[in-house]
Amino acid sequence: MRHMFPLVSADAGLRRELEYPVAFWREHGGAEVDFVVETREGLVTIEVKSGNRWDSRFGAGIRSLREKLGKGSSGMKALGVFTGPRALVADGIRVLPWKSFLEELWGGAIVG
Repeated sequence: MRHMFPLVSADAGLRRELEYPVAFWREHGGAEVDFVVETREGLVTIEVKSGNRWDSRFGAGIRSLREKLGKGSSGMKALGVFTGPRALVADGIRVLPWKSFLEELWGGAIVG
């Protein structure tokens, strides 16, 4: 399922609305990714969890999508969002506390 949502970014005090297709991805085997955003620079994949600990199995959908895309995933950003206290990298997925994620999103660092 694909939808167009305006992503609002505050860049140097200016409000910019960026319209990118936002979708979720799921395969028959159950692997899924919460948000897949198509930007000019490539795909941004985002997996969101409500827990304060990140388990490597949470990135299974992103890893599965990366495998399916093969060479087409070279510019793909892989992000996890959780309620934990600090950022980390797990299996090539950059995992951010939700407040940090929102700061980077609104600052234009995630999509821009």
